[in-house]
Amino acid sequence: MSIKARRRAAVAASLVIVATGLAVRAVFEGGFAKYCGTSLYSSFITTFAVAWFPRTRPFLAAGASVIFCWAVEFAQLTPLPADLAARIPVSAVVFGTTFNFPDLFWYVVGALAAAGFFTLLDQRNSRAADCDS
Repeated sequence: MSIKARRRAAVAASLVIVATGLAVRAVFEGGFAKYCGTSLYSSFITTFAVAWFPRTRPFLAAGASVIFCWAVEFAQLTPLPADLAARIPVSAVVFGTTFNFPDLFWYVVGALAAAGFFTLLDQRNSRAADCDS
């Protein structure tokens, strides 16, 4: 898959992830909505990494995404995210305010789902290129 095609696919996937997150928030409540949002957050970060660094292998992007998400989650054990949210309310959406241990698992789920999507996309495109040859 070309760099441009991969970048376009990542941008399209990012838009789908954001739309899915908004839809889940509008329709569902409770644990399902929360953990779905958590996994979509890490899927978005993985997809963002693939869009900005299209030569990056999907599972490497997923690993970087998990590290970033875990860093954000563990930062919630400090007063920094809550202080930031008090000054800039929209930052609470990005950085959260309270630590939640199960989120660590759901970040991995979301990142692996995004990496799996890009891996399948790469395999599909390489098979199509083989058939064209």
